[in-house]
Amino acid sequence: MKNKKQNIIDLAIVTREAFPVGMAATNRILSYAQVLAKKNKVKVYITKPSENINSIKNHQAKGVINKLAFEYISRTTIWPFQESKLTKLRVLLNGYFTLLKLLKKDKPKTIIIYSSDVILKIMIIYLFKKTKVIIEENEYPKILKQSTSKIKQNFHLYFYKKCDGLMVMTNELCQYYKSLNVKDVFILPMTVDIRRFNKNNVLVKKDYFVYVGGSGGIERDSLESMVIGFHLFLNKHPGFEFHIIGPLDKKNKNVIKVTDYVNKNKLRKSVLFKGIFKSDEIPKILQEATGIVMTPQENFKSGGFPTKLGEFLASGTPVITTNISEISFYLNESNSFIISPGETKHIAKEMENIILNPIKAQIIGSEGQKTANRYFNAETYIKELKHFLNLT
Repeated sequence: MKNKKQNIIDLAIVTREAFPVGMAATNRILSYAQVLAKKNKVKVYITKPSENINSIKNHQAKGVINKLAFEYISRTTIWPFQESKLTKLRVLLNGYFTLLKLLKKDKPKTIIIYSSDVILKIMIIYLFKKTKVIIEENEYPKILKQSTSKIKQNFHLYFYKKCDGLMVMTNELCQYYKSLNVKDVFILPMTVDIRRFNKNNVLVKKDYFVYVGGSGGIERDSLESMVIGFHLFLNKHPGFEFHIIGPLDKKNKNVIKVTDYVNKNKLRKSVLFKGIFKSDEIPKILQEATGIVMTPQENFKSGGFPTKLGEFLASGTPVITTNISEISFYLNESNSFIISPGETKHIAKEMENIILNPIKAQIIGSEGQKTANRYFNAETYIKELKHFLNLT
């Protein structure tokens, strides 16, 4: 009985991300946590409600997915957006105290902090000294982006040295955090839940190219370049469509710019803003497309990696992308269509290559899928990851 009390949970992942339905960070946690949960007791603790009562994606405050347990600490997924600041503060403080109680009860061997919340880091690092504490960071510290004093920055950076190690996504971030004298840094490349793309048996491709992203990626991924490139392609090959999937802020200056271009060039029947789809609908959308496009114009200032790229490749549909950041570590002309940033004519050319050389495009798409299975699959790194996390 004593051993059971000490090993209720093997790994605790503490986060503020929406769960289990969310954006890139949520999918990142799911991709490796579900693999670890096959043979270890893993639980995700969500410290703050994530949902707006007018658009709830996560209804369950507690549950299990493929042996991976999760729990919203506040016993509700709904954040009180319309309530007073005092009410919000009460919810946050209650979350901190409830989290400490749960962690003490569950006695995890290892805790991963997937959050920039410095209060969480302080509490966990200093109150769980006998537990291995890992911080996951997939970009440079957010505090560096803020206009604040050097003293405050150093205060935030200090806790990276006090934890037992960091998980990062890129070599660039690994080198940076090592420069802060972090005890141990483990590189877990961008990971995808490959199983999501094994459920569909897509036999017929449809005549559309696609981009999946949100307002945050519109500028970074250069939706404008994609639309201009597609327009050039469409002039020679009418009948195709370009689908833009994801939540878009109509007031965003880049969204306005693209919308104006579409209207000015009478592309409203060809460039379609399809809106939001459920995460389990995205694989089929990607797999039915003729091609997938994502063209960031410069190296990621965050030091991170384009997380959507792994899902695009996992679909088996040929991908057109730019050679920025660490993309060249994994991609080349054998498994994708690589172009230089700003080359809208090259986007059009590669779209044309895909439709005029379907067998070659299919082979490249298949090789891209193999690349995702090899490099962006948590299973590939599971032995080393479990050792790093002190899991048996």
